[in-house]
Amino acid sequence: MPKVIDLPNASSMNDSDYLLMESSGGGTKKITRANALPSTKNGVVSADTTAVTSLANNTNTTVQSMSLSAGIWIISGQLKVLGGGDFTVTLGISLIDANVQPSGGGSISIRATPSGWTAAHATRIVALTGTTTVYLVGFQNSGSAKNVNASDTRMYAVKVG
Repeated sequence: MPKVIDLPNASSMNDSDYLLMESSGGGTKKITRANALPSTKNGVVSADTTAVTSLANNTNTTVQSMSLSAGIWIISGQLKVLGGGDFTVTLGISLIDANVQPSGGGSISIRATPSGWTAAHATRIVALTGTTTVYLVGFQNSGSAKNVNASDTRMYAVKVG
């Protein structure tokens, strides 16, 4: 049965600190601060603030975009649209500009509230083979353009592999 040990907080380790781990095959492995902390490749990336302030009716609109390097990414986005009326808001994370993909491709449709702000959230996991632009795309079908809360519309990505 493996031993469970409490490890020191890696963020408080000095460069000269290290842990010795016994391997199941015998011998030891030295774990330093450099390999106890998450690699910088597994960081969080966020899109620049959106300049989009409205969504046209029945039109896919790219709200934000970001360029991601090769690897496996979890991408998440949020869009806030001003309600008023009975309509649906769809938000998608796409590898194609201004294209809301079907639900299996990282999109979600929600019913807007009669008044106030409605927030749509979408998440998608993608495996990229090279540097790729990823898009946060919004759609609404109210019959007229709807305001977007640009300060609460955001897109994040976390590299996991």
